[in-house]
Amino acid sequence: MKTVAVAFILLAVTAASAVEITVTTDPPVAAANLIANPSIEDGDGEPAAWRFGTAVPENFNNHWENTGRTGSRSLHVSAIEKVMSGYWTQAVNVQPGASYLLAGYYRTSGGRLLIFAKANYERDGVAMHFDERFYAGSKRDHWLSPVFLPPEAMTDPEVDEWVRFEKMLQIPPEVSEIAISMGSYFSPGETWFDDIYLGPATTDLHVAVDPAGAQLKSVRIIDEAGTELYVSPEGPVIIEPFEITVEDTQTQATWSVIATDTAGNETSVAYPAPGGEVQ
Repeated sequence: MKTVAVAFILLAVTAASAVEITVTTDPPVAAANLIANPSIEDGDGEPAAWRFGTAVPENFNNHWENTGRTGSRSLHVSAIEKVMSGYWTQAVNVQPGASYLLAGYYRTSGGRLLIFAKANYERDGVAMHFDERFYAGSKRDHWLSPVFLPPEAMTDPEVDEWVRFEKMLQIPPEVSEIAISMGSYFSPGETWFDDIYLGPATTDLHVAVDPAGAQLKSVRIIDEAGTELYVSPEGPVIIEPFEITVEDTQTQATWSVIATDTAGNETSVAYPAPGGEVQ
């Protein structure tokens, strides 16, 4: 089962130092995720908290797949023909009037997929509908391919490549529960979903560094692309415990904290921890 790294301490194993780096988030990202079984790892015969629904069940051949972006499981949708849509769905309690980020990952072999959040409610006696949607598709099964659309025109990601999706949701003040659905939209093909998140779009990232006797030249916080979120000021060597809070960081990002001593040795910590997901 995958775990979420909310706070941890890692002692660097180097001859030069035993620098301690602690990373926490506020609010804690694990608790902030409203999705149950977000990494699709839990269940007994079928994925816990998720249910598949369609008006034409014979058109679908789905699995609680033994593969995933992280861990060993994911939600799988396999549509045979384009006669009907079908979705994995979970009901989620939300705060009326709140703003949330719905995010996660999918990969697909072809066809069209739809991810949406939905609720029915009343306002002043009038029936209303909350319906926010994210569409994606693939040209692999396009009717013009391969005769009129050459292979080089196919710009889709590879079948084994996980693609991130995002959708901001503004919950109406009358709504306290929404349904999150992910699946195939009237198109043949296979799609997989994993690492689903519904919660605050940002969190405060708090980093504490204890040189533990070492002399630190710099402390940096960078993202997976190498973009610097924070760099300690140049000048005096850091010999005392050091803390920094970076407000409003993305809850779905991956960060590295790197402490470099005066000899050039680096101590680094990844957040979330390797093997974990920011959920």
